[in-house]
Amino acid sequence: MTEFDHLRIMVSRQSTCDKRSVAAGCYVGERFITSANHCEHTGQICPRLSLPSGCQSELCASTHAEIGLLNKLKAMKLDIIPAIVWIYGHYYACQACAKALADFGIRELRIKQL
Repeated sequence: MTEFDHLRIMVSRQSTCDKRSVAAGCYVGERFITSANHCEHTGQICPRLSLPSGCQSELCASTHAEIGLLNKLKAMKLDIIPAIVWIYGHYYACQACAKALADFGIRELRIKQL
């Protein structure tokens, strides 16, 4: 099973976004740590549902999968920073997520759209 297979399963089980289901993951030693995007609008109509991706993000009260993954990694207080993050469900990392990943020390993103 590939990293993207693991993330595809993660998206189907844990993503709560109606607009775009995204998961991110990386290896910490032998463990593959994952996170899916989490929307605060769950159970409501998404205010961005009909908008193009990246537009009016201020309407979105969500945690991107990449930020959720970074929060998990920070809580682990790692000695070694993972070099690669896999992203499944989107064709890019938004500017804020890409910057946060780079600032944390992630050197490479591998992305696969749904």
